Amino acid sequence: MKEIDLSVLGMFSGKGRDPQRIDELISELERVWKEHPASRLGQLLVSCVDGDADKLFYMEDEALLEKLRERFPAAE
Repeated sequence: MKEIDLSVLGMFSGKGRDPQRIDELISELERVWKEHPASRLGQLLVSCVDGDADKLFYMEDEALLEKLRERFPAAE
């Protein structure tokens, strides 16, 4: 199991990021997960980074939202 570099924890202070992004990302994740209920949360997220789970740690929320929408487009 890889260790997390704890020096990056300052990035979680909440400063500089729009809190509104949370609702939009969670709503999209809810939509995707409900369309694929047999999938585990980790599977859905890792599929957005082509299997490289380490990328998730540094990925901006807007980029993850975009990847979710690309990988799992809404049904028409």
